[in-house]
This record gives sequence, C-alpha cells and structure tokens, in this order.
Amino acid sequence: MLYGAGNARNGARLDLGVQRLATTIGDAHRITLSAGLAIANRSYNQAFFGVDEADSRASGNPMFAAGGDAEGCAPGRPLELGVVAVLDAHVQRPGHAPAGKSAPQPARRAADQPDGFHRHRLPVLTMPLARHLSICVLSLCATSASAQLRAGEWVSYRDAYRAMVVFEKYGGAKNYLQSQLQVAPQDRSVSFDGLQLTLAGKTNQVNLPLDPLGRAAFPLLKAAYDENVALLLSRKIGSFTVRPRVSIALQADGLYEDSELRAACEQALGFARYGDGSLRSRQCGGVRFVFAKRAGEAGVRLHRQDGSDSALPVVSGTAFGGDGDDGFPTVLYRFNGAERGQLVTANPPLAIVPVFD
Repeated sequence: MLYGAGNARNGARLDLGVQRLATTIGDAHRITLSAGLAIANRSYNQAFFGVDEADSRASGNPMFAAGGDAEGCAPGRPLELGVVAVLDAHVQRPGHAPAGKSAPQPARRAADQPDGFHRHRLPVLTMPLARHLSICVLSLCATSASAQLRAGEWVSYRDAYRAMVVFEKYGGAKNYLQSQLQVAPQDRSVSFDGLQLTLAGKTNQVNLPLDPLGRAAFPLLKAAYDENVALLLSRKIGSFTVRPRVSIALQADGLYEDSELRAACEQALGFARYGDGSLRSRQCGGVRFVFAKRAGEAGVRLHRQDGSDSALPVVSGTAFGGDGDDGFPTVLYRFNGAERGQLVTANPPLAIVPVFD
C-alpha cells in the first residue's frame, strides 16, 4: 500500500500480486507466469498520467484528467487486473551462439530502421528471442503506480516506467539533478562491462548501454508502455531488478562550486523526502564523487577562497547505498559550515552522489 504520492500528497495505490513463477520446459525454453491486481485512486492517476493546467502550459500538451470514469469503473477507483505469461526462446549460456547461428557480429547503423539498426546484423547474444503471450488479460481501467519491482530474468517496462516517471512528475526544484535506471543483479559480483539493457518489443527493440554502475538513461515511450515490452539483458546474469537512481548532474569542465553542490544536495533531499517521509529529519552532509576503476581516474582538488589548495583523499567504496561493488574509487567532500571553495576533478566522475546525515 502506498499513500501520499503526487504534489498534493493525496494519491494512493494498492498492489496485490503473486511472485513470478518460472519453469524450464526444454533446453532452450522457459515459461514465466505472474498475476496481480492494482487499485489506484483518481488523485494517483492524475499525478502520474494526467496533464493539469500548469503541465499544459509547460509542455504544450492539452489538459487531460486521468480519472477513473471509464465504463464499468466507479469514479475515482480505477483497477487493473492481469495475468501474463512470457515464453523466452533460445536461452543460451554466455559466449555460445544458438544452434545454426553465426558468431556475434558488431551492430551496424541503418537508416531504414526506427532506431538505426539492422535487425539481422545485431549481435546474436544481445537479442534473446522473446515471444510474449498475454493470457486472460483484463484491463478494467487505466492506472498508474510506483510498483515494487520483483527480481527475475526480465522486467516489465510498465513497472520500470512507473518507478521512473515519479522524478519526471516531481514539481520541486531539480535542475541540478538527473535520474537514471539502474540494473540491480541478485548476484552482486556481476560485471557490467559490455552489458546492455534491451527493450524487446514485438516490432523493434532499443539497446541501452549500461555504465560501470549499471545505469542507463531510460526512455519514457508511450508505445513501449502500451505494449508493455520486456526489459532484457544482453547476457544472462541470473535474476535482476531495476531501480531509479538520482544523482547530481556532471559539469563538462569538471568545475564544481561549493554553493552549487549544496543546492544540488538540497534538491536531492527534497525529492527523497517527497517519496519517503521518514527522511524529513535528515540533512545534507556532503557529496561523494565516484570514479571508474581505471588507474589515475580518481582525483578531486579543493581550491579555497583564501588561495590554499589541497587534494581530497581517495577511498574505495560503493557508489550508492545498497550497491554490491565496493571497489570504486570515491572522494567524499563534506560541507563544512560557512567555508566555501571550488572543486576540480582531474577526470570526469561516473557519478556525484548526495550524502544525507
């Protein structure tokens, strides 16, 4: 049960469901079944999918009231009930092409495809052939939610969309922030090198390269939402889920003013409190610069107003709370009272993460 969503904090959603069940039906086939019921009130629908007067002025889109007035639904009580089965074909071990297929070849650009790729020339191991069989799907009314994402070998696009759209709909200040989707494997030793997240639709697919932290920019696509495409990975890493990660936007020149970092941290804390009221007692303590593991990448110098200059210490750690890899070079910059200065990075960091005390 989730209550308090939306800028007015009066949106409510109830999710009921069973754990996805997976059964292997052959050497190269697996069938996965899930079922669930979602109930949301009118305020929640409007917060996530509606367009009010302010949204309309800012975006140019017409106003839209996303209520629960569809035929057969009581006003303000939209429902969504579904049972979905997914059949994954040609599931292979990493490094081996399916029988009768050639070894993976580099992807090539093509102007005649919607996303610029020749389908038949994509690397074999980055495009599992998934056929989606919708069984007994009943949609009583459209609904929106920030559903809890369960771990599996695929993730529903709608679930990811609902988690990511919260940041887009947030009405507070966020000009210093960015939101990305992060893949979270159950096996925390998994490397993200060369790994891609694929939106596997019926007619096309979009490949999203993951950075070393497992993140990618997530496209909010109406067609993908309507089809509810599967999110798959380019190689098997076992069960995984996805989650939104909010960080501070990077500067191309590598210069970061203390005042701007403080403002960015306050924006991040405001957004965090928007989704979790228990954080209202927390305060901004600083920011953490996270660098790639390559030698010589890490390095942050602090230029103070009195003209002094010093290098901040580098320690190994995780990028975000809950991450499994604690081997990234990190630099912690603590906000120290009224002291002001400028931070300079020798190389672009992977992320700048706000730190709450």
